[in-house]
Amino acid sequence: MSAPPSCCATTKPPPASSGGVAHPGWRRLRPRPRRLAHRRGGLRLPLWFGLLLLYLLLADRVATARASSRDLYDVLGVARSADASTIKRAFRKLSIKYHPDKNAGDKAAETAYVEITSAYDVLSNPQKRNVPDLVIPLTVSLEAMYNGEVVQASRKRQVICSSWSDCESRCTTCGGSGFTVTTRRIGPGFIQQMRSPCPACGGSGQIVTECSTCPHGQFEQAEQVLLIGIVRGAYDGQRVAFEEMADELPGHATGSLEFELDAAPHPTFRREGDDLHVRMPLSLAEALVGVDRTVTQLDGRSVAVKLSGVTRPLQTHRVAGEGMPRADSDGAGDMVVTFWVEFPQRLTDAQRKVVVDTFGPPPSPADAPAASKPATSDGAGGDSSKEDL
Repeated sequence: MSAPPSCCATTKPPPASSGGVAHPGWRRLRPRPRRLAHRRGGLRLPLWFGLLLLYLLLADRVATARASSRDLYDVLGVARSADASTIKRAFRKLSIKYHPDKNAGDKAAETAYVEITSAYDVLSNPQKRNVPDLVIPLTVSLEAMYNGEVVQASRKRQVICSSWSDCESRCTTCGGSGFTVTTRRIGPGFIQQMRSPCPACGGSGQIVTECSTCPHGQFEQAEQVLLIGIVRGAYDGQRVAFEEMADELPGHATGSLEFELDAAPHPTFRREGDDLHVRMPLSLAEALVGVDRTVTQLDGRSVAVKLSGVTRPLQTHRVAGEGMPRADSDGAGDMVVTFWVEFPQRLTDAQRKVVVDTFGPPPSPADAPAASKPATSDGAGGDSSKEDL
């Protein structure tokens, strides 16, 4: 039989001396204890770190669920019109009051601290605070855009019942905290606590009960009557906004209600930028002799249009300053008049004779000039290219 390994070998103790004391040179050879302390410590760190991370994630979800059920401005005790500095001051004051270090073991203070932290996270972030606005198209007349006008509009608006707090009670399952804590043993000496949204209230901390103060539920339909001011020179696509007049949602800032202007088709004028285009039919006599007409402006005034000499078909004439007023500056665009010559359907023999005597007989086919590309106008009072009016 082979000898045991040296690491595990022991020596037989020598006989004791006459005094009963063991020989001083003898020592039992024992295996050295394994150094596991550092290994155990290395295992503890990832485990507790994971538990802490799980706690933070669940706490964030619970805070988000609770914040969505309460008005964020009410949580911080500020008005909806509060600016960033006012919101920051309110948060600092409340965070000091309810900080866990100052209220050790106080569950209500812990819950309040989570709420105000979540509310500040939303209201201090412009992207989170600004909710999508409600945009409604509004068709108005061209006269309203030219002269300026106040238009009345009404709509049904969704609002939160003012007595909705009377229809909510504290959840008895979670005690109003919005979350429940479960504990389980994961190993010798290790206990894991997990926080999760309360299944009874969905994380809001409140239970909704039927009540007579809000018979239609959390939301009501309110009649909204608004006076929309349309400035002189308003344009298509321009928006008139009413701050915090959109539909209300719990836990969210109320967005703006915006009306987007759209000009209705006009029987006389067509708008292009700041210019007003109008087509004026002329008789053959006016086209040959001269034009002396008026155009009724959008404010009821008569605008004179006078031309001497021959006016060709599709010739344009600008009347400076008689277009749309400019909303962002003084002055106005032009009125652009396009002439359309109306030729007679037929001529009598007497009329044909007058034309021939005045202008001469028409040329024979051999003497007629060849067709050529029409010249383009430089826009300074000459012929304009044909446009679809």
